[in-house]
Amino acid sequence: MKAFASTQLLQLYNEFWAEDGEELSPVAFESNLTSPEIVIYDEEGTANVYFPDSEMFGGHLIEIYITQGSIVDAEIVG
Repeated sequence: MKAFASTQLLQLYNEFWAEDGEELSPVAFESNLTSPEIVIYDEEGTANVYFPDSEMFGGHLIEIYITQGSIVDAEIVG
């Protein structure tokens, strides 16, 4: 799940949010994703997982969308 978020959002972070010279590696990005909140919507496997962004995106949440048990999207919300 963290690796999926990294593949979806790391480039955005490094290009637009990182301070000069402070680009993150995938491992560093993923290590900032802690204490998830999980919201399960149904028995079919639809859920959202929210990670605090550790201030990478100005205090927004990182939302992972899961449907039918598969991760399908990651985005910044809030």
